[in-house]
Amino acid sequence: MRRRGFTLMEMLVTVAVIAVVLTIVMPSVARIIRSSNYAAAVNAVTATLGRARAAAMQSGRPTAVAFLFDIKARSYTMLVLELAPGADSGTIEIGPPQRGDPDCASDLRPTGIGTGIAVYVPLRFSEPVELPASTAVFGLATLIPEIDIDGRDPPIFDQNQDGEVDAVALAGSRDRDLQRWYAGEIVGDGDGDEANNVVPWIFPRSDPRLYVDEGVDPWRVLSGEQRGIQLDDARAVVRHAQSFAVAFRPDGTVSANFGMGLGSSPREAYIEWPEDPVDQSGDANRAYDHADRFDPACLHPTDQDLTRPNPEVRLRTVAELAVVDLKALQAGAGISQPWLVRPASSLAPRPSSSDPKSRFLDDTLVLRMSDWIDANAQILGFNRFTGDTVRR
Repeated sequence: MRRRGFTLMEMLVTVAVIAVVLTIVMPSVARIIRSSNYAAAVNAVTATLGRARAAAMQSGRPTAVAFLFDIKARSYTMLVLELAPGADSGTIEIGPPQRGDPDCASDLRPTGIGTGIAVYVPLRFSEPVELPASTAVFGLATLIPEIDIDGRDPPIFDQNQDGEVDAVALAGSRDRDLQRWYAGEIVGDGDGDEANNVVPWIFPRSDPRLYVDEGVDPWRVLSGEQRGIQLDDARAVVRHAQSFAVAFRPDGTVSANFGMGLGSSPREAYIEWPEDPVDQSGDANRAYDHADRFDPACLHPTDQDLTRPNPEVRLRTVAELAVVDLKALQAGAGISQPWLVRPASSLAPRPSSSDPKSRFLDDTLVLRMSDWIDANAQILGFNRFTGDTVRR
């Protein structure tokens, strides 16, 4: 018996029905996946915070969770840190490496005056935690310095011709705002009253490529593999790699400062990455990075006589976190790349005015994004007595 096949009309009707069903079903599936990713992100953040808190209580040493972003991979990670053993306080130097030590290869520190900063390293046996796609964490901090007359918070020290140390504004210096974490990013609400200024939600700027034109890599500029910006500008850019953290004391409570909490604890910390084993038999293979100094412009050597980035990141603590669905933020606030948004008054390096990134330096975008986060994101706070994470 001869079997009858499908006619062209029947096939077209079938394809049309399938297309209509997919049109109806696919958005729902996409929403389910996005909702699942968002819930997983919230759970990952709370679990990572809990792990850091438990590690502090178990070891009797301070820990922290830092939040990092890679603009090239568009990936967002959390890193559990601990206070570096035997290094309760390091140094953050004023200015780039000295002229006589351009590559930081000397075992001696530069002669610049420095200020105290806590040194944190990745927690042993702990791996970075990557958030699900299209999710991120913003921080809310009360420590963002406002722009003042002399631009000092804390005062920046320099040596005059007589060798005396004076507090100066260092106007015009590329590093005058080095001490100012997320400097100048408190935003006015437009009424002219400073009492009504808005402290915005901030995004991790741990990747210095956020500050430069598209296609420019400051690490490659420092290593001599690329041009695009001046060498001094590249040094300034990598020294502005900054983000926020949640710090835990040894008793498990959340701290506004870093370190052991003895005496005057540093309010600022940085991530020191453990160095790879380096052959110390020859000067060409000396480790450039200093283990207790914030010096991201000092590159690491490799066995191939090349260099690799030294991605040290400055940190301060935040009072609250917001877990954000980036696609929902982009749709709801109309901001395509929220990781680039910052106030026009920001004192950190900025791309050239002709680069597309420059249009995101806009106070209106900052306020719109912060308002959306307040209304739509999962806000995480902390119990002041126990350090437990509280969902608001």
